[in-house]
Amino acid sequence: MTTKLSILLVALLAMCSAVSAQSKISEGTVKYEMELEGVKDATLSMLHGSTITTFFKGEQNKVRGEFMGGMAIVNFMLDGAAQEGLMLMDMMAQRKAIKIDKNSYQTSNQNAQQPPVTHTNETKKIAGYTCKKAIMKGEDGSNIVVYVCEQIQPKNNSFMQKMVGDLKGFPLAIEISLPENGGKMKLLATEVSKKTPDKKEFSLQIPQGYQVTTMDELQKTMGGKAGKLFGQ
Repeated sequence: MTTKLSILLVALLAMCSAVSAQSKISEGTVKYEMELEGVKDATLSMLHGSTITTFFKGEQNKVRGEFMGGMAIVNFMLDGAAQEGLMLMDMMAQRKAIKIDKNSYQTSNQNAQQPPVTHTNETKKIAGYTCKKAIMKGEDGSNIVVYVCEQIQPKNNSFMQKMVGDLKGFPLAIEISLPENGGKMKLLATEVSKKTPDKKEFSLQIPQGYQVTTMDELQKTMGGKAGKLFGQ
């Protein structure tokens, strides 16, 4: 192989690598692990080691949370095209389902308040992807640090937008200070998959064995905290 041919081959490989690195991911799965540091509340500390997995495909997105070693499992699906959703909760042998109709979906989007965001040039590599640091304030005055990957761009990112606002990219790490507990809660992406999720992951059909309830009823049992998932 001649020197010129070698140089040309290296250049072509570099160009292919650059194109691959810049390609956007619009469908896939991201899995996070939850960490708690310095938390005084014993119940809250039990969430350490929990996992949260997000699925996104077109206008559909889903979040699956497995808490306390699988003792509590929550699946939350949103369909942006239909403007409907479903929450399935499996906790302590109790299975509950909450339908999110079009009115609730639209109201939650209208009521969602976007926190002010300060973008920085600081970067961090997470799960093999370069992320940019952004800082914001929670409603309770807590500091929230988000590391955003601009390479991951789902068409519909409803759930994450409700959590951290409308960022230009997908968060691969979220760090939240907990003033009342004097500690921190962290979500750190451990796996990123480009594989398109199966359509069954986004089904809005209620499985057998689940009791249908409402958000108001759930709020009563959770002290009014459930509505925050929808920005209410």
